[in-house]
Amino acid sequence: MATSQTKDLIIVGGGIAGTCLAIEAQKKGMNILLVDSFGQNHSSTVASGLFNPITGRKFVTTWKAVEVFETLHDFYPRIEKEQGTRFFHSLPLVRLFPNVKASNDWDSSKPNPFISDDPYELPSYFDEGYGGINVEKGGYLNTISFLEAGRQMIGKNNVLEDEVLEPKDLVLEKNSVRWKDITSRKIVFCEGPGVRQNPFFQWLPFSLTKGELLEIETEFDLEPVIVTKRVFMFPIGKRTALLGATYDREDLELRRTLKARDYLEDRFKLFFRESYNIKHHRVGIRPTVSDRRPIVGRHPKHEQILILNGLGSKGVSLGPFIAQILVDHLSEGKLIPEEVNITRFFTFFEG
Repeated sequence: MATSQTKDLIIVGGGIAGTCLAIEAQKKGMNILLVDSFGQNHSSTVASGLFNPITGRKFVTTWKAVEVFETLHDFYPRIEKEQGTRFFHSLPLVRLFPNVKASNDWDSSKPNPFISDDPYELPSYFDEGYGGINVEKGGYLNTISFLEAGRQMIGKNNVLEDEVLEPKDLVLEKNSVRWKDITSRKIVFCEGPGVRQNPFFQWLPFSLTKGELLEIETEFDLEPVIVTKRVFMFPIGKRTALLGATYDREDLELRRTLKARDYLEDRFKLFFRESYNIKHHRVGIRPTVSDRRPIVGRHPKHEQILILNGLGSKGVSLGPFIAQILVDHLSEGKLIPEEVNITRFFTFFEG
């Protein structure tokens, strides 16, 4: 007969969001269980891992960039130090102007904490074109290595690998939720695109986006710098680099496409002078939200059921920050900011 267990928190989904949440919850003293079938195609495991505080055609800072990037530059190096491993890479980042209009429209007099006045240096194999800006606090995360380190940190007794938690198997009690022989005060779904099949949250306005990346190899050593010009490129090894990314909301089949490869190569060749070979072609699907903000908080009818999802292409940068927000809400009763609170979509709920 199975021995019953009591937990403070069950976390469903072991991608970036779920792993950050588990680590932060344990830090606050919560007894957690992370449930995930790690063999599935996680968008986190095929993601580039890029983090960049400057976004959009107008080169603006991302949402709450100062707080978000302060948090991530503390969170990931702390895990590295505690686990004695390396997965966080802070690199110089140069964002090139795509055309002469963007160069002429750029107003360097506007202060921005992430844009340096210092001149950038590009290796000779890049074509500078119309110039660009020198971005600080950028870099990339080796997502697979982070997820492995995260599971080690969380502890094998607190992780159920290769398990699938079906919402229909949950038994809702007055102030808790029960699954198999486990009773938990709360459960948080961090299941990425799986949210579309979750009956508790199907009503939320998630859409899916397919992204494709190329891993390329050169015949010469690459300098440690990220360069973006409609697509991004950065080294992940001595002579290997990632090139990305596409954003497709029409073709959602989990398959590599020639269309995406051509799109990436055509744009890459506009600023890369040398030849290269394609080693791998990655593809993943992630959920996005119409207002481009994550969705965090409690189900409108069942307060013991929560969600953390919709980080989109900024999962690496937003993961630690949003996880801290939710943990502070659960442990200290702090309010979840309106911009990311699930309450902004309660009018969609008809239950």
